[in-house]
Amino acid sequence: MNDKKQWLACCIEVLPESLEMLSFHLFELGAQGIEEREGQLVAYFLDRDTNALHADIMKLLDELHSAKALILNKKIEISFVPEEDWHAGWRKYFKPIFIGTTLCVLPPWEKKDQKIEHHLIIEPKQAFGTGNHATTKLMLAAIVSLRQSLPAQVLDMGTGSGILAIAHALLKPDSQILGVDFDPIAIENAHENAALNKVINAVDFLVGTFADVPPNQYPLIYANLQRHIIIPILPDFKNFLAPGGTILFSGILATEAESMHTALEKQEFRVIRQNQMEEWILLEVQHSD
Repeated sequence: MNDKKQWLACCIEVLPESLEMLSFHLFELGAQGIEEREGQLVAYFLDRDTNALHADIMKLLDELHSAKALILNKKIEISFVPEEDWHAGWRKYFKPIFIGTTLCVLPPWEKKDQKIEHHLIIEPKQAFGTGNHATTKLMLAAIVSLRQSLPAQVLDMGTGSGILAIAHALLKPDSQILGVDFDPIAIENAHENAALNKVINAVDFLVGTFADVPPNQYPLIYANLQRHIIIPILPDFKNFLAPGGTILFSGILATEAESMHTALEKQEFRVIRQNQMEEWILLEVQHSD
């Protein structure tokens, strides 16, 4: 019986300025990795029906094109990739990510830099959440900048690989952090990463949504999520935010800033800081109590 996994490589012609945006949405579709080539983006999917995958990606490209967010040749080439070739080439796309000299995110096989204060090891089961994406870098940089004032109790919504929760635990070891994600595979990876970083006593992970979070109020909430996911649940963020608390939102395109600000104002949030990296922004917000 052949129990090898079936990898599919989906090749899309794309303009350089659209690489980050398209990568983000392909990860949302379930891509396990992204490779950038000259004029092309190759997304790797695991155990997917070829026709269904093609239809899903065409729908995505049509939506992005209609929103004038992306201009590209919508020709898609999908091919099978032997598992051996996938594993042989996969690791080269994971390089250390440095947040100053305070924090370095790296996979288990990379050598630690002794000049860095904290090393955050991520086993890359999925590429999103390894620190390579601009939205994750923005969040990590914000956490480092808040290092002296990080609270002991934190909620991380859409925790993914657990990278933000683990970064917080490394910078403030006496914390109690709850990471929540609807994807059980992501939570399994988050548990594994917490063990790798020896912070299992500081973090807990939960499969679910706000409806599954025990009633509590948190002085700090992390939310590296897309705008269309954030806006409908802003009332939940308000309910779980402690008085005077702060939320860090990322996963938002710079072109979405105005609509995001408007949605926040309707829920009586105020933006106290906005940072940008490439075409992505981070918003640090508080509620107008």
